[in-house]
Amino acid sequence: MAYWVKFLRRNKVVIIFPLFTAAAITADLLHTRRWKAEKAAGVTPSPPLPGFGLVKPT
Repeated sequence: MAYWVKFLRRNKVVIIFPLFTAAAITADLLHTRRWKAEKAAGVTPSPPLPGFGLVKPT
């Protein structure tokens, strides 16, 4: 157990960066789905999220 505590304390950036990236990609995907649904329903779509733009609404 103590090994993992030391490991996590030393490698905070290594762990936080992938979590942040995964959260950003997930938010982008969810917003794109909402954008497509609004567009299909004929509602004025909400503007795209600022950020990575990994998922392009089509």
